[in-house]
Amino acid sequence: MSAVFRNIVLQALPSAERLQLHLASLDPAAVQDLADDFAASLPEFDILLGLPGTEALMNALARLRGVPAVVIPLRAHGAQVALPVERPGAVAVLVTHLLDSAIPELQALLFASHHGLEVPVVAAAVERSSGLGRTRLELLNIKVRAAIPVADTPRGLCEERRTPTLPDQGSWTIEPPRGLRLTTPDDLQNQTQKVTAG
Repeated sequence: MSAVFRNIVLQALPSAERLQLHLASLDPAAVQDLADDFAASLPEFDILLGLPGTEALMNALARLRGVPAVVIPLRAHGAQVALPVERPGAVAVLVTHLLDSAIPELQALLFASHHGLEVPVVAAAVERSSGLGRTRLELLNIKVRAAIPVADTPRGLCEERRTPTLPDQGSWTIEPPRGLRLTTPDDLQNQTQKVTAG
């Protein structure tokens, strides 16, 4: 991730409300920066689906990948939307600005399923790691590609310091402070052998 989008997110922290405002009004340079990142890292897909409010990001990514894009009407239950890709089993990527609880994303996945689309990945500009969104989506075997994860702290939101060790499995590890060496199970076994041998 280059600095343009990351700086916009960091300027909004620690306020969750300010973060939502910043995401709703991204400048074209930040949108292009984010679209470039997603275009390089997402797997192949046939169509982009976006939640309301993601139009600029979705259209920039669609231009880079040469695929059609559709905004999903979440509130209109049973709304008829003509999709440019109608074949069963077509692969879609869902775009969202902020992955939190994943309730809007789950509604969008129902829409996609109703139209015969497979959605293997959700691309989130920002993921709120305490919101259970990743967990809910991964239980459905859907991967999450988040540009910037943020964490809740007593002082508000901050950039997440944990990083996924295996992105396909969604597990997290905490990075130790610089200069600190963590003991591994092999180190413990070697120390035990030295004590018993000596």
